[in-house]
Amino acid sequence: MTKKSTPTRARKTTSSNCTHTLSNMGGFSGFCGVSIDQFPQVGGPVSFWAASPALPGYKLRRITEWMAEHLADEFSLPRLAGMAGLSEFHFNRLFKRATGTPPSRYQIKLRIEAAQRLLRETSKSVITVANEVGYSNPSHFAQAFRKETGLSPRDYRRDR
Repeated sequence: MTKKSTPTRARKTTSSNCTHTLSNMGGFSGFCGVSIDQFPQVGGPVSFWAASPALPGYKLRRITEWMAEHLADEFSLPRLAGMAGLSEFHFNRLFKRATGTPPSRYQIKLRIEAAQRLLRETSKSVITVANEVGYSNPSHFAQAFRKETGLSPRDYRRDR
């Protein structure tokens, strides 16, 4: 008969107002001011990453709306991070966690969706559409459009 091993009791250490829980199962868990023991455990131990913060909905909405309204502006991670009041690194990480895509990729998708709409609903030239959605180089626009849709802008318009 195989003996079941049970984990030893977790050790808590406190230093300068930070509580950390150390265990033989996963090493460090916890963060400043909060013990990992304060979180409910569902189906096993709660990892450090499960307890990390998310980008608040109102900030995400404000930033994505701003991005949609400023498609023609050059993408600026520092500007977006500043709007959220976060460092570039943390903003990029939290935005990706909230949307499933990094902010730069999200901007590209917004631009291509706007270009698709313009190509379907207007008779503007491909170059004009490219400029309106933030691409100054028509070749780069065509390349990004093809990558997202599988069609060139001209073929997309023809097949609409």
